[in-house]
Amino acid sequence: MINSPVPNEYNNRQIAQKTAQGFIWHFAAFFLGKIVVLITTSILARLLAKNDFGLIAVAVVVINYLSVLKDLGLGAALIQRKGNVQEAANTVFTINIVIGLVLSTIAIVLAPLVGIYFRDPQVTPVLRWMGISFIINALGSVHTNWLVRDLNYRRKLIPDLGGAFTKGIISIGMAYLGYGVWSLVFGQIAGAIASVVLVWIILPWRPRLSLDRTVAGGLMKFGAAVTAIDIINEITDNIDYVIIGRIFGLVPLSIYTLAYRLPEMLLISSLWVMGGVVFPAFSTVQDRPDELRRGFLASVRLVELIAVPICLGLLIAADPIVRVVFGNQWLDVIPILRVLAIYAWVYTLGYHVGGVYKAVGRPDILLGISIVTLIIIIPARRI
Repeated sequence: MINSPVPNEYNNRQIAQKTAQGFIWHFAAFFLGKIVVLITTSILARLLAKNDFGLIAVAVVVINYLSVLKDLGLGAALIQRKGNVQEAANTVFTINIVIGLVLSTIAIVLAPLVGIYFRDPQVTPVLRWMGISFIINALGSVHTNWLVRDLNYRRKLIPDLGGAFTKGIISIGMAYLGYGVWSLVFGQIAGAIASVVLVWIILPWRPRLSLDRTVAGGLMKFGAAVTAIDIINEITDNIDYVIIGRIFGLVPLSIYTLAYRLPEMLLISSLWVMGGVVFPAFSTVQDRPDELRRGFLASVRLVELIAVPICLGLLIAADPIVRVVFGNQWLDVIPILRVLAIYAWVYTLGYHVGGVYKAVGRPDILLGISIVTLIIIIPARRI
């Protein structure tokens, strides 16, 4: 049996040391993974047609919308939970398997309707294959959450990089052989399989199918608000893809997708990475307001230290960056990239407030903020 990864009592030095180590390893995995993604994207941008990126963007949007239900917020609840989590982990694993099967089925059923909405029948088979990823990822989600709960990002680096390398190799190899959009589809699937296999190897916990209703109820009480927040965030984050793909078509969507790729890879993903460390770290001091406050302010300073130079660099050097990374056939990306660089900087302000609310067990406050954001942002993106 694996004991609870995070002891109930830490002194300040232990918390700081464990958080710092987790932060360093998490960012190491992030930067190495993004280098792989950047190289892969740069090569694929020269091998594939613009429409191929549009097709995969549509499928990814649908997958993202469905993904908010992939564990009903139970992963976050498992990270936040104190004490021994053995039985809770088995319950979450069982629920995740069921949800994965359901979501894969939904993706298969909805695929023709999505193809009709975006006026391209090729969307249907692409989305159906991409939907398989739900059941694949469900097999490794609890293992991943356990590593995050323990702030054990040194070991988590292995499945993260293994998945990125596998995805890149398969995608580039199939693109060279002329498989077009299918190189992206099967690259995604191969990367997901590799990540799951590796996380099972490095974490010697073997789940069993069981469902403790009492445990599940407690976790879902926390997870319900987190899921609602995720749903709203996904709507606001992806509504631009839905509108652009529907009104302008898949080629303009491809241009927008690549324009967003650089700020997403260089900055926005950094926030997700930092959030993965900050949330469990905040959870360990959730009953110590002064330490929690200092930790939040430190995270804000660190975010802006990273964000400002990246956004300025993208804004000023958009032209040469696009020519080098994507090639001259993607020059339409340049003006959009400049606008998105400004957006990315604004996005960073106060990003980790959500980690604080979740850590203290008040995701309902974050839900209210997300609802207000949704009310404001959807009309603005339609203008």
